[in-house]
Amino acid sequence: MKKKVITSAILTIALALSILLGATYALFTSESTKNIEVTSGKVSIVAQVNQSSIQTKELGKAYQDGAGNTFAGAVVFQANEIVLERLVPGDGVKFTVDITNDSNVIVKYRVKISSVAPVGVDPKDSQLLFSALNFNVGGSDFNNVILYRSAWTNLAVGSNPDSIDFEIELPETAGNEYQDLATKIVLVVEAVQGNAEVTAGEEIIRLDGSANLTDNGISLDIPAGAIEDGQIPVITVSHEETPNFEVVGPEDVVIKVLKIELPQLRPNNNLPITVKIPVDRKMEDAVVYYNNGTILEAMHTVPLEENGQFFVSFTTTHFSEYILFDRPIEARVVSNTLEVYFNAEEALRSATSGDIVYLEKDTTLSEAFVIDKAITLDLGSFALNGDVTLAQDVKARMVVRSQTELNKAIDLGFKDIVIGQGLSTTLSVTGSGFTFSSLEEVVFNAAVRMLTINGSNNTIDGLMAKTTLPSSQRNAVRDYAIMINGSNNTVKNSVLSMGGTHTWGATIFVTGTTADSVTTFSNIRLNEITSARAFRGLLFNGYNGTVIVEDSLITSSGYTINIDGSSSTGKLIVNDSVLKGWTSYSKGYEVEFNNSTFEAGVYNVVASYTKTTFNNVTFKDSIEFYAQTTDVEFYFNDSTYNGQPITLENLNSVTKDDSTVVFVNGQTLGFARGAGTEDNPWIIETEEQFQNITSKYNDAKSYYWKLAPNLVFTGENWKSVKLNGSIDGNGVKFTKLDQTLFSTVKTVSKANSVIKNFDITADIINTGWTSAVVSAAYVGIDMINVNVHGQIIGVTGVASFMTFLYDYIDDVVFTIKDSISDAKVVALTGSAAGFIAHPMYHTRSKMTLKVIDSAFTGTLVGQQGFYWFTNFYAGTSDIEATYSQTFFDAYELENNHYYMNDVTNKPYVGTYMVPSNKGGQGMMDTIYNGPKQSLNSSALELPETKGDPISVVKVEGATRAVAFLRIAPNDVNNSGNYVSTYMTEEIDLTGVLAGSVFQTSQIKYFNIAINPEGVMSSGPVGDTYNVVHSFYGHTHNGADVYVIQYNGDEIVSIQSVRIAEKNS
Repeated sequence: MKKKVITSAILTIALALSILLGATYALFTSESTKNIEVTSGKVSIVAQVNQSSIQTKELGKAYQDGAGNTFAGAVVFQANEIVLERLVPGDGVKFTVDITNDSNVIVKYRVKISSVAPVGVDPKDSQLLFSALNFNVGGSDFNNVILYRSAWTNLAVGSNPDSIDFEIELPETAGNEYQDLATKIVLVVEAVQGNAEVTAGEEIIRLDGSANLTDNGISLDIPAGAIEDGQIPVITVSHEETPNFEVVGPEDVVIKVLKIELPQLRPNNNLPITVKIPVDRKMEDAVVYYNNGTILEAMHTVPLEENGQFFVSFTTTHFSEYILFDRPIEARVVSNTLEVYFNAEEALRSATSGDIVYLEKDTTLSEAFVIDKAITLDLGSFALNGDVTLAQDVKARMVVRSQTELNKAIDLGFKDIVIGQGLSTTLSVTGSGFTFSSLEEVVFNAAVRMLTINGSNNTIDGLMAKTTLPSSQRNAVRDYAIMINGSNNTVKNSVLSMGGTHTWGATIFVTGTTADSVTTFSNIRLNEITSARAFRGLLFNGYNGTVIVEDSLITSSGYTINIDGSSSTGKLIVNDSVLKGWTSYSKGYEVEFNNSTFEAGVYNVVASYTKTTFNNVTFKDSIEFYAQTTDVEFYFNDSTYNGQPITLENLNSVTKDDSTVVFVNGQTLGFARGAGTEDNPWIIETEEQFQNITSKYNDAKSYYWKLAPNLVFTGENWKSVKLNGSIDGNGVKFTKLDQTLFSTVKTVSKANSVIKNFDITADIINTGWTSAVVSAAYVGIDMINVNVHGQIIGVTGVASFMTFLYDYIDDVVFTIKDSISDAKVVALTGSAAGFIAHPMYHTRSKMTLKVIDSAFTGTLVGQQGFYWFTNFYAGTSDIEATYSQTFFDAYELENNHYYMNDVTNKPYVGTYMVPSNKGGQGMMDTIYNGPKQSLNSSALELPETKGDPISVVKVEGATRAVAFLRIAPNDVNNSGNYVSTYMTEEIDLTGVLAGSVFQTSQIKYFNIAINPEGVMSSGPVGDTYNVVHSFYGHTHNGADVYVIQYNGDEIVSIQSVRIAEKNS
């Protein structure tokens, strides 16, 4: 309990002395004939200058009575002032103030002198002049002060006035620095009723900030620099009846309990302040303890004797509660309250679970002691001698400050280790099940590395530590404050500002984990103290397993989280955390940030080597995103950037990297959804999204696309797309495609591109190379279930599916499977084909062509293409035939339908049309059902075309007929066996009687020719045929026509006719 303080009013009577050096000096504020009286309640005192007491002197002379002619100036009464003129160094004034008690009670009074700056004068100049004066007040001499208070003095009722002598002198040593300065000296008499508990002694506050203060009998000697600039220190000392903790020991051990307050003290003061406490006897063993409520800190205590009076003195740098014991304590026990023991063994045996026992001296136990409660034992620097054991499965803790103490704790069986203040060495432990914590913030400066844990299933829980070592002393390579080598370790509820400042330095370094390891960081705060930061917050090297960071704040001078080294099984999951700096993680990890915030530290970067998902993440300070490898993908879900929601529309202002795959709320830039992978392809729903495929062509990796089902695009005004990867059309229909679907196709790895499930009706007329599906292939292509209809017309290099292979690729493979082309394919001056018009653009060593379950309009390969294919495979998906370096005039193997002319060397393949039936197979499927052989083989028994032209054909019980046309080469000018071949439209003979005839004019040829003017003409004609006038320089002299009649699917007649050469 605090003692009650009598709160009487303090009465003040001020006498002002104005001084202006070298000019006029004014003394006091009362009239010379009138008292100054202040009354409050029953306290009434009067302070009056005794004018007859005034004396003056000048340099080198004694004081003389009176105010006149004692120095160069004069002392004159003017109104309420005494004016002193022309005061110079060596001059002085003496006077007496009489204090009279007009109250009806005893009073206490004291005198205070201080400085006040006159109007227009700098307070610093005023204090400087004031401090230069020499004072003597009531027999006390002092100078160099800015405030003086006398001790309190009693004054009885009706007693004679107390007289206080004052002397003020300007010393003869005063220099020119005081010239023209001014100050006002304020004299205050303070009074309280006599029973008020005021025990302050004489107090002095000096210009340099040092002071001697007294309150309630306790004096403080304050050094210069301890007080805030411009502040006048005021102390308050209160006596408490008992401390705020329980004392277990003799009743008379507590001498004093003091609460000392000094508000003007600098918060970071480290200068020693001496406190002197009066006591009633000599106390050689007395100790003063600083008490902050939970911890008692022993102060350096010195017993003193001055003039027969006993004191205890101690030094401190800050103030709170202080307890003076007549002997040192031996132990402290802290739980919800603090207990102080003067017998350490009693403290140990009295402690219960959850208590912290602090030894304060060396202790020897009188008998064996088993620690069977979950206490925390802090030996400090003291020895605990005797038989001490830790009971099994008891979660007791031990405080350690060195490796030696840690080893002792482990020897006793402690697994819960508390790192104590004053840790003097790096700690290292090997094993599992250890827990490390601290009771307070530990300042560790013995080294950079504070703790090494080798082992799994260990925990750091509630560790608070920092370093004050400068960065230059923490710059060795791979310096870590904490190193964890093992799996399934946890760091939680900890605050750390420490670690190496080298680029590979870190606060916490983790390594040596297994693939199923989970390392957890929960409620941690790293490197909030700028001067103590490590370069990296969390560093993982060669890490396997999962990292979880939650409810944490991490900053650094470089990286917040850094996972170095790739992994195929690793995960990084960050929840509800704030990261300030550079965050980076390696390839192969699954990374996600949830409900977290990224802010700038020294850096403001997220550098990813792997797919990263951000869920409800806030990005501040213009965080930058670096995709460090080609397969990085960023997923932003419900996240904001610089205060704005992240959308596909503003994505470029966020990532600033067009080559990185980015998703926003499930959608990626330019596509409906997906990830561009084989398992999760980008989904295309519009022609615009299809066009966006080109934006990924120059990326350093290839992608996968798939169209949404049941799409129908016109393809009009089409801009050919550049494809880097593979695409599944998913049955999409192009109804009027007017340009090649893909201008170029490639894959970064050179693996085959897959193009499948397209149905294209083309209406393409170009002046150059062209096709319906692919113009230039830079890799092999697998075309599956791709159907082409309509017409593709160009000058040369025209095909249904692909124009040419462009790149230098060896051992390339082209495959077409389950595909049909019944399009009209036209090359005006050069190569044309059903599949690929020109299989080469650059020389290469080996190419392979596979055709499976497909049918074509036209031939397989155009423009001497077979010289460039070294292997052919044709068959069904389960039957394969191989032809190597062998050329045939036609190939027809197991449901494949593609046709060539009768050639053996340089096969120039022209253009003809194979109508398809509902089965998607060519008409030749119904021409002959026997063994699949060459069209010109004897199996079909095609007769030679001899004789004159005929104009009628006899019907032989058929229901339909078709004609097959061959243009014969010129026998004279034949530099190569070039042949053009056409198939006619089908003629319906249903209901026509056998023996009837039909005109050859009924046979409609799809004729393609070049007239002499170079203008292309095409379309069905009558019984006339415009022979190609000039075809690569070869003139043709006629044509063979074979008319084939059917009854259902059975061939009933094959008739050869001859059409003479015609040019009209």
